[in-house]
Amino acid sequence: MLQPLLLIPNPVSVSLPVREAMQQPVLSAQQVEYQTLYRHVLASITCLYSGLANDWLCNVNAQNAFQAMLPVLASSKHDTKDLILLVTGSRSRRWAEFLQAQQIAFTPIDLCAALRELDTASFARLAAEQISKLPAARRVMMVQVEPEDGLQLPLAAMAEAMAEAAMSGMHNGSEDHSMAWYLDASHSFGAEFIDFERWPLEAMVSISDACLHAPAGLSLLLHKKTAAAGSSHELNTYHAPPSSLLHALQTALGEMIRGGGVNARRRRYLRFQETLTRTFKRFGLNPLTAKHTAAAMACYELPELITHEQFAAELLRQGFFVEPLRESQPAEAAVTPLAICVMGDLDDLPLARLQQAIEDILHPISLSIND
Repeated sequence: MLQPLLLIPNPVSVSLPVREAMQQPVLSAQQVEYQTLYRHVLASITCLYSGLANDWLCNVNAQNAFQAMLPVLASSKHDTKDLILLVTGSRSRRWAEFLQAQQIAFTPIDLCAALRELDTASFARLAAEQISKLPAARRVMMVQVEPEDGLQLPLAAMAEAMAEAAMSGMHNGSEDHSMAWYLDASHSFGAEFIDFERWPLEAMVSISDACLHAPAGLSLLLHKKTAAAGSSHELNTYHAPPSSLLHALQTALGEMIRGGGVNARRRRYLRFQETLTRTFKRFGLNPLTAKHTAAAMACYELPELITHEQFAAELLRQGFFVEPLRESQPAEAAVTPLAICVMGDLDDLPLARLQQAIEDILHPISLSIND
């Protein structure tokens, strides 16, 4: 049987047991069996990271990530601009569009160029300085990993820099500048480090596919018990997920936990990423995101002699799908990026096929350049 298409960058391919789990009998959200399944899913999610079982609540629903986060962001509606949005790429630009459509006031801080150019410490200091200049700001919305280019916010360094800025402000007699974070971890939850105990996180949203290796269609909202009035673990039957997707998500979470959890998944991604990087480097192409590279995404510079559309078409001929560049791709970009996802039910066989496909495309180009 042919291997399924590797979808780049998402959604991801899922394992055979996950696909088979979707064939379970359909349950109504009012049935006891459904509610038991829902609680098991929540319990599995809270096992992934330290600290989640204590002060955090979890909800899974059939909304997209933007809508799922809305209840904990809506308190700023028609209010003063206490909400900041860190703009670091296409995903955070989509958040800007969503917040505007919902009439939620916010102040954007554009850090796109800084994230690409600065080292971790310098970027963290700059972010803290920019935020501290806004005295009314109390909440920060941010995207941990931008899926188009694999850039990742250095959240640990940012937490430290923002804490120092808040402490410095208090010593100087100014207002407390401590922040509450609202994090979109759609392409990082399950593979990247998230400190739910020490970072100033108030709420986090993710999706069922990507790093969790379940089918697309569900969102996961984790939030402090004080983040949204009336929020709880209770199932919202209005947005109740189909039982087939819950079965699949529970199976995928079980596979992940038995496989070693977040750290093991991250190591697996990095191993796959290193394999692809060696392939590209043989043709003189280096990763674009060496400073703040996410485990699940690798991004490379395409040679000038081939466009993204041509490269995608050649990969498709060999069984791999590459999403087209989005309109949000900066027009002033000096290079054409190719984002490759190493998430999903991958093993050495499809990875070797992808590696060979890339070599087949780049080899004749390298010959023509050398000539």
